Amino acid sequence: NAITRIEEITDQIQLKRLDQDVAIDHASVESISLWSAVDRVVSEKNLLLRNRKGVSIEKEIEPSAYDLFALGNFGQLCRVLSNIVNNSLEAIEDTGRVSIRVFQKESQIVVIEVRDTGSGISESVREKLFERGCTSKASGSGLGLYHGLKTVKEWSGDISVASNECGTSVAVCLKKADPPDWFPTMLEVTPTWPVIIVDDDASIHDVWDYRFQNFGLELIHLFTLEKLDDYIDAYGTGGLFLIDYELVGENRSGLDLIKSHGLQTKSLLVTSRYSDRRILESCIDGNIRLLPKFLAGVLPISLASSGYILVDDDPLVRAVWTTSADLYSKKLITYPTQDSFLEGAPSLDRGNTLCIDRKLGSDDGLDLAKEAHKMGFTDIHLTTGLRNEKGSIPEPWIRSVIDKNPPWVNPSRIG
Repeated sequence: NAITRIEEITDQIQLKRLDQDVAIDHASVESISLWSAVDRVVSEKNLLLRNRKGVSIEKEIEPSAYDLFALGNFGQLCRVLSNIVNNSLEAIEDTGRVSIRVFQKESQIVVIEVRDTGSGISESVREKLFERGCTSKASGSGLGLYHGLKTVKEWSGDISVASNECGTSVAVCLKKADPPDWFPTMLEVTPTWPVIIVDDDASIHDVWDYRFQNFGLELIHLFTLEKLDDYIDAYGTGGLFLIDYELVGENRSGLDLIKSHGLQTKSLLVTSRYSDRRILESCIDGNIRLLPKFLAGVLPISLASSGYILVDDDPLVRAVWTTSADLYSKKLITYPTQDSFLEGAPSLDRGNTLCIDRKLGSDDGLDLAKEAHKMGFTDIHLTTGLRNEKGSIPEPWIRSVIDKNPPWVNPSRIG
């Protein structure tokens, strides 16, 4: 019927797009996200399983495996996994399940395991499974696992198979790699900063609501890029921005907005287009972190350590610190006078790093530091522009005496 035909056309378009997103460079070996490869293959197979109501394919994502990467080629690994999953699906006659999980086996070995509830592989076939031309399928060529093993061995990996009458398990073992710089291994949130979520999909807003429910943060939900423009015009760029790449009806991308508003150091591009090489390279070139959208539910989140307070009567020093804090995504509060600090102090987190100018006009910064110590501040530093004053600590509750450069630029200077 017409509806079925429309669904088939839609599926083919999506499959074509998945193929276009992955540009296979057979000479390229790099650090690849195992879960990204698994997700691409599962998305592809789920489109083809629409008419097999009794068969399902699932990812079993454990938080401990969130950031596992391996040396290989993304496109080639997807093809290897696709062939393995095809074999599993063909082994299931009427109803059954294919599940994929990722885990670390040894310190330098990571594994993608594909399990099915199919009919299993006979021992006679299993013994020759990786030989060229060996197949248990009537119309099979026997090249799938042969080429798969050959490909994986080029990356110092291996493939093993275990099977019985209850099903088959195929383990692709690869050499572990460090996550690349563009991948967020941890999301730090600042208690006083809002989180701005920009996505046209209401379900991803629900995911973030759930993830942040115990952090006490202000969440701003925006569904268009125009609303993001309006928000930044009204409130500035303070906060953490979680922005989708592609929003329906928009002629700009979320990546365009991150660049135009200078949000590179305080944003994540959260997208299902993670395997599009052009998008990834643009993120790498722009020093922008990219999160595959399906990992939003397991991304580790933690509260960032408390920020910094600067008390300095020099507007140029305050401007330099403010600009640097914005660049490095540091929480900073500045006060121009002793009185303004004392007025705001009751509402300040005592865990902040407090930096006080040694000479505050007619006031002595050391006197203010002593008062702040009585209030409960413990991480107190004096700043000075005089070289002979640096390093000399006048009181035991003064952590250090430093110059007037922002301390986060060179953390070893403070402490």
